[in-house]
Amino acid sequence: MVNRATYRGVGLPESGSSEQKSKKALEWGDVQKTDTDGNCLFHAVSGALRDLATRDKLAKLKDALECRREAVRVLRGSPALRKQYGASAPYLAEMEQTARWSWDVERWGSDAEIDAMSRGSLAENEKGERIPIKIRVISAAYPDGFIEFGEGRLIVLFHAGRNHWEWVKPKGQPAGR
Repeated sequence: MVNRATYRGVGLPESGSSEQKSKKALEWGDVQKTDTDGNCLFHAVSGALRDLATRDKLAKLKDALECRREAVRVLRGSPALRKQYGASAPYLAEMEQTARWSWDVERWGSDAEIDAMSRGSLAENEKGERIPIKIRVISAAYPDGFIEFGEGRLIVLFHAGRNHWEWVKPKGQPAGR
């Protein structure tokens, strides 16, 4: 079920087409570009985590390759999640490797990997404790223009179309690069 939570006081739209809703949801943030190398989902998550670390003083977070591997680790450890998304052993073996080129389709990420990352350990505080991460995905592909996975500190991804992913940072926040 989609949570109609607000982020920094800006509510998500309640009516209109999914494309209108996703555009409205982006008004409060700035889209950050990612490489188009076939690993963009994981670059986007890593970039959003860097921005979150800049704002919230997180001590340890995963880079793009570690995000990919965390998604695979969580999927391998959860038969229910594998079944929900149809993630087979051969699929996970391909997904664990970085894409070799931008059209290396077997290694692109999807809702399965996003859901798995939201359940995994992407960030830690200075004591080494896991920081739960909620991932909001803004996309015209969803009926409401967005969907959320997990609970915790919010990061926002933007499905930019043609299977490309970017991340969104709140307006006025320095990018964590």
